[in-house]
Formats: sequence, C-alpha cells, structure tokens
Amino acid sequence: MQTWFLGRNNCGKVTVISILRVKGSLLVYKLIGIIVAAAPIVLFLRAIFKGQSTKRSKAISDFKKQMDYLVWVILFVIGCGVVYSIGKLLYQFLT
Repeated sequence: MQTWFLGRNNCGKVTVISILRVKGSLLVYKLIGIIVAAAPIVLFLRAIFKGQSTKRSKAISDFKKQMDYLVWVILFVIGCGVVYSIGKLLYQFLT
C-alpha cells in the first residue's frame, strides 16, 4: 500500500513523494543486503575450494553444450517467425 504526498522543491515545482508503508518492505531490504554482503564470501570460498573432478567438469561442459544448442534452436524458431511475418506482409502488400 502506498501513500502519496505532494511537496514543493526549491524551484517551486510540485513534486510527488511516494512513501511505502508496508511493514515487510524493510525485511526485504535487509535480506537483499545480507545476500549482497555474502556474495564475496561465497566467491572467495569457491575460489579456494575450486578443485573439480574431471567427471564433474565433463558434465558441466556437456550441459553448456546442450544449452548452446537450445539457444540456437530458439533463435532459429524466432528467425522463422520473423521470415514468415515479413513474407505474409509482403504477400498482402503485393496482392
């Protein structure tokens, strides 16, 4: 729920000030702050204990390859849709 207030700045223009009056909004900001503060610690620990097995790195490599294929398929479908739309537009324009 938002409450709106009207105020004047130094130039005399009317400005709208929004104040959130939700009790849980401060909790969300605190949670975001904790996550942002913990990110460097997680990255540091990940760098220290980076030793990956060859089996795990091969699995990650295969997963990335499959994701690349998926992205190319999605781009191909979008391209087909664009070509179909342009073709249909030209057909209607020329007839």
